Amino acid sequence: MAEAELAENADSKVEQEVRGGRRRPVFAVPQVRWLLTGVILGALGLATGVASIVLDLGRDIWILALGAAGVALVCVLSGTRVSTVIGFVAASGLVAGGIVAAGAAPALPPEVVTLPAFTPPTDDRDDVTEIGRDADVLVVMDSESAAVIGYTLEGDLLWSSKDGYGDGFNYSIHAGDSVITYPGRSGEHVPVVSLSTATGQTQWSLELGEAIPVAANEDVIVFADRQRVLAVDRQTGDQQWEMAGDIAASTEGSGSHDAFRWTAHADWIVVGDRESNQYQVLDARTGVPAAVSIDEFSVFDWAIAGDTFISFEFDGQQRVAVGTPLRGGDRWQTEVRNFTSGSGFYEPVGTDLRIATSTQMQWLDSATGELATVDLPTGWRVFPHMPANIDGARTLLVLHRDSDDNLLGYGLFDSRTGELMEVAGPYGEHVRVVGVTPSGTLVSLPYLDAVGEEHERTVLVPDPS
Repeated sequence: MAEAELAENADSKVEQEVRGGRRRPVFAVPQVRWLLTGVILGALGLATGVASIVLDLGRDIWILALGAAGVALVCVLSGTRVSTVIGFVAASGLVAGGIVAAGAAPALPPEVVTLPAFTPPTDDRDDVTEIGRDADVLVVMDSESAAVIGYTLEGDLLWSSKDGYGDGFNYSIHAGDSVITYPGRSGEHVPVVSLSTATGQTQWSLELGEAIPVAANEDVIVFADRQRVLAVDRQTGDQQWEMAGDIAASTEGSGSHDAFRWTAHADWIVVGDRESNQYQVLDARTGVPAAVSIDEFSVFDWAIAGDTFISFEFDGQQRVAVGTPLRGGDRWQTEVRNFTSGSGFYEPVGTDLRIATSTQMQWLDSATGELATVDLPTGWRVFPHMPANIDGARTLLVLHRDSDDNLLGYGLFDSRTGELMEVAGPYGEHVRVVGVTPSGTLVSLPYLDAVGEEHERTVLVPDPS
């Protein structure tokens, strides 16, 4: 008799269970109240889910819709105990799969490397300010713990320095292998502190009054206030030179120039008297004036690329760039087309000068004045808000618009080669270039998921080897 029952069970199309001697099917019609509840919740979940996608209602509403659909599954499958368990498992999978699917990130070009997401270990993210990063270390200032902290890019703690934070909140900049914290105008007796980016070890501490860091190179860091400019050895803190004067440029020149804007590499600085419009170019390492004297010039009409002072002038009606070698040599002059101070911007990238308009890049070889032109593809424009791109970045953010000026997408444009990488998908408001490393350009590409929730994402766009 037992063998006959086993054979019957093996041939049965509907799996059965034995409870109290009675055979029950795994699936059965649930009670009417549960069935109606399931149908109502299913319809509500479906409508809410569609609305959360179409109206960008956010993750909470999407999860609520998934939860309603999951409960509906359980109700509809509640005819037997086994089917109820199956319903719970299916509902869990539906909720988990829906959450993952809604948050899927837009695809990136294969050359672009997504960096690990970093979430600071704090209850209030406003307490944490990113100072800078390199290929291995992310440095932040944490007001909650009153420390400057170094993390791996994966978020593991490397070091923490109370010295760098000082007495109350300081300002900080990342200078390659160093992190410099300084008091700004908060007091004359708060020191400037140099920390090692790799270890957080204090390298030196100096009281420099209200002077703030404005430029650096491999050998020195230059500080300035409105009365003096000075340079210290970046490894020891020993002062190398000092002079009275008002700094005119901490950078090597730019069309949107700010005298106190930080530049991590500058071999030359400009110091002078704004009232008389008389300036001199100094070697940042020694404080010694350039071999050639630069006559009066407009603060907004010059740049320094490599070892060449480049001024923008007019030869008749033609706009020209004039190069004067700062260490001595012959001057050069080159016609610059499609460029005025109001229609483009210019800045040194490496030892050459990049002149950018909305649709074109012109590269001036600082040594010879030779001009090379790189055009953007049709329909693409350089990002109109310059904070979206930063000094010295080879890769620029660009926009694709149709004939009615509607935004079609973003692109990562190699301003040297003209290569364009399109990045499809819905992105957040703060898409921007955030840093330059020895290997490439760091770009923040926050994206919107299927339900309108914004997710942070930072990528590295490698420079061609």
